[in-house]
Amino acid sequence: MASIGRNLLLLSFSWCFLTCPSYSDTDTDTILQGQEMRDWQHLVSANGVFRLEFFSHGTSGKRYLGILLNIYHWPVPLGKGEVWVANRNNPILDTSGSLLIDSDGNLRISSSGSSPIILNSVQASSNASATLLDNGNFILRELKSNGSTGNILWQSFDYPTDTLLPGMKLGINFKTGHTWSLTSWRSDDSPASGSFTLGLDRNITSQLVILWQGDIYWTSGPWHNGSFEYVSRFSQDSNPEFRYFSDENEKYFTYSVDRSHTYSMYKILSDGEIMEEWNNIAPFGVCSVAVDPGDGSNAGCAKEKVLPECRDPNIMFAFEYGYMSTTIGFKFPDRNNLNLDPRILFHS
Repeated sequence: MASIGRNLLLLSFSWCFLTCPSYSDTDTDTILQGQEMRDWQHLVSANGVFRLEFFSHGTSGKRYLGILLNIYHWPVPLGKGEVWVANRNNPILDTSGSLLIDSDGNLRISSSGSSPIILNSVQASSNASATLLDNGNFILRELKSNGSTGNILWQSFDYPTDTLLPGMKLGINFKTGHTWSLTSWRSDDSPASGSFTLGLDRNITSQLVILWQGDIYWTSGPWHNGSFEYVSRFSQDSNPEFRYFSDENEKYFTYSVDRSHTYSMYKILSDGEIMEEWNNIAPFGVCSVAVDPGDGSNAGCAKEKVLPECRDPNIMFAFEYGYMSTTIGFKFPDRNNLNLDPRILFHS
């Protein structure tokens, strides 16, 4: 009986080895349909430039699937290394997350106790694979029966978060209505969508804008003779090389680098600044409406908003303290009129 049990176990193991999808812990840049990449596993692009993995920031323990600069490729960690986040507004609360291409051809993030997040809207007609490229783009594409790859069904470059990489676009597709734009993190520890968005102005054909809570905060000025009016460093004659394209189907701004430069990227930060990272970390101060630095970086800044006439600029918010009563609820000092006093900000 023991011999029969061992044979059955061996037979079951052999069948699963041949038929069950598996994911290897060794570095690979691709997952195939039916494979599952779990929270503690990762993909690494072919030449080790980027890695795709689940990560946490700060002390919250929330988990995000993102593309990061590969710390094993770069000699020095560079600032906040995340360049793309798949589930920035839908964090996973534990380490149960996984990424897989399901039987329907969906690129899906799953976790216990939460609804799955489907990344692609176009499904594969037969089989599919997902690959992390050395330019930082994560692509889902059809996989033909002979092993060759077919059409791209989805790519992370079409859904940027806070970082612009060479080959990405900032602009608008007129046919689909899709926009390519950057939105800041909510804070240094939270990749959730923040208050600042960088993209092309829908109204002025060739102008970059930063929107703050929907209002214009900064403009680049129009593209003219190969550069933006207020940002001469964004030029078609520079390196990186910047380009602006427009036709009846789409308009967008993009850039490229030559092979002599390891990488180049731009981040929109949670305070509305643009961080320019080009073989090092260099802050690129875009806009300061309160103080003019005198270096021209204020060009294109929107003016400060004027307070409503009913507001006295000398009125400041302040904390007020009260207590909870089991009979009357919240109780505050009698001198305060909660309906009229503009100082009331918080009560405890």
